Amino acid sequence: MNYKVSILVPIYGVEKYIEKCARSLFEQDYDNLEYVFVDDCTLDNSIQLLEKTLCDYPRRREQVRIVKHEKNRGLGAARNTAVHNATGLFIMHCDSDDWMDTRAVSLLVERQLATDADIVSGKAIMVTEQSRKEIEEPPYGDREELLINLLGSNYSLSHTLWRRLIRASLYHNHHIEVCEGLDMGEGGQVTAKLVYFAKNIARINKVVYYYNCENSTSYCRRFETNKDLWQQYLNSYEILRVFFEDKEKKYYIAASENVIYEYWVCAHYAAKQREKVFFEKCKAAIKREYANYQYVLGYRNPLKKWFQQQYWVYGTFLRMRSFVYKRVKRVFELNEL
Repeated sequence: MNYKVSILVPIYGVEKYIEKCARSLFEQDYDNLEYVFVDDCTLDNSIQLLEKTLCDYPRRREQVRIVKHEKNRGLGAARNTAVHNATGLFIMHCDSDDWMDTRAVSLLVERQLATDADIVSGKAIMVTEQSRKEIEEPPYGDREELLINLLGSNYSLSHTLWRRLIRASLYHNHHIEVCEGLDMGEGGQVTAKLVYFAKNIARINKVVYYYNCENSTSYCRRFETNKDLWQQYLNSYEILRVFFEDKEKKYYIAASENVIYEYWVCAHYAAKQREKVFFEKCKAAIKREYANYQYVLGYRNPLKKWFQQQYWVYGTFLRMRSFVYKRVKRVFELNEL
């Protein structure tokens, strides 16, 4: 069976990367494909370069659709638009600054046909300027174990939508979509929901996707210094926690404990950036909403120690630096007199 697979690609500000991405998609050794590119009102030449690249693949031209937003709406909205426009039995997500192995679709489809899985996951490589590193994911055997890993895991890349072949009906039948405006952690909002409704999952031990970490304008590269992205990230995981409130208790507990950890992550970055208000907000939320935070972070867990000390360490350092600067400045002023 050679069913249609829709490859979904959001586009914004990727003129340096779109050609490599597009070529990896157009050169797939699987024929029955549909490409849905969503132009989120990109301000650069990304769309022109995509169309120019497509000229080298005339057999793919009829399979390509470019859907344009009337205004810039963000990554989450672009993913939703792509899903709503997809007509394939299965879909795959690809970010426009990443690329896929040319055998990715055929390898995943082959495994899906052998298992009748609703979701088939492959492996990915993280590409940086210095190295290429395989992305680690917690081991799992069945759907339940994968779901627990997604909800309770501190592996930041285990929740990603890309590198997976996903049955489109999971989205449509259960009205799963990203909350528009929450672009950081958007994969975390939906991947666990998709797995929850899947009847069967499978995986392959082969690399199908290359995650590009060289794009300095990507959300992940800007996350450490952007408090708006911290808030989006927290909201994304709160959405997931709320979704599992009326589901099996083990899933809700895992989702709640992960929210605590994500609050700690954001508190850590807030401390580094001297965002005292945001830091205190994270700390208060953990104490107020999650009475078992000491258990989750652990009395002897170094994360808890960092959570308690990080802000004050940076604060003490900066206060001392300011004190020394003032003393030295005063010495020079006296000497000038």
